[in-house]
Amino acid sequence: MVVEYYMIRGIGAFFYTLEFLIAMGVFLLVFYLYLRRINRKMIFVFLIGGLINTGVELLLQGLGIRIIAEAYFFTLPIDFPYICFILGFYEGGVKTVIGYCMVIYLLYRKRLFKRLLLFLVLSIFITFFVYSASTAYYLIIEPESVLFTARNMTGILPNLLLLIAFGVSLLSFLLNKKITKKRKYTIFFYMLGQIAYLLAFTIPLHIFMLRYIGFDSGSTYTPANIFAQIIFMYGYFLLFEGIGVNIIAYPIIYQLKLVEF
Repeated sequence: MVVEYYMIRGIGAFFYTLEFLIAMGVFLLVFYLYLRRINRKMIFVFLIGGLINTGVELLLQGLGIRIIAEAYFFTLPIDFPYICFILGFYEGGVKTVIGYCMVIYLLYRKRLFKRLLLFLVLSIFITFFVYSASTAYYLIIEPESVLFTARNMTGILPNLLLLIAFGVSLLSFLLNKKITKKRKYTIFFYMLGQIAYLLAFTIPLHIFMLRYIGFDSGSTYTPANIFAQIIFMYGYFLLFEGIGVNIIAYPIIYQLKLVEF
């Protein structure tokens, strides 16, 4: 019998508000850099990444592939399509900025981008560690305060769409004859930035079991063994799903000359 693995997600009432606040914080940061003429490209990187991911969210949620069961913006219920913009600009805008910073830092070793990388990644890790610890505490004393949902990790259609997005984006950049062989590797620098973001976001949630891999055992979802946790959470999710949704942004950023070699 084939076991279907699920991503189990525990969502506290403040989760999407927290994502909104982080996205707004990063927007204000890149807007400040734009106004002070320190870096006038990063704000467009943020907007491009955010709009691409918002489009992906609108598509997936519109087709019913991704379902957000219950979400709150501060204390107000929020649903489709508005939740797509919060998810899009947090998961897309913030992630794209971190990937961009990684590319520029590894290319030119500019101190500003090293500081931005450390600041953004550590801020996300600390924020979600505090959130996860407090949510896990409230889960013990008030279980109904946390909503758990399950998403099939082995669904054919979402994986096919991810594979197409990943393959087209990667090949369109690597096969571009206008880019030197040495510079083609920068797309892997971008992916490294994506991984740094995903680790900072995922590890705190996983530690406190607010995000884990499980399988359907009838009346509930049972946590999978350590090997399945590693394969699906840190292999599939980090290296395929988490990057695949956003990798399309890098060839677009390049075509718009936001990354110049």
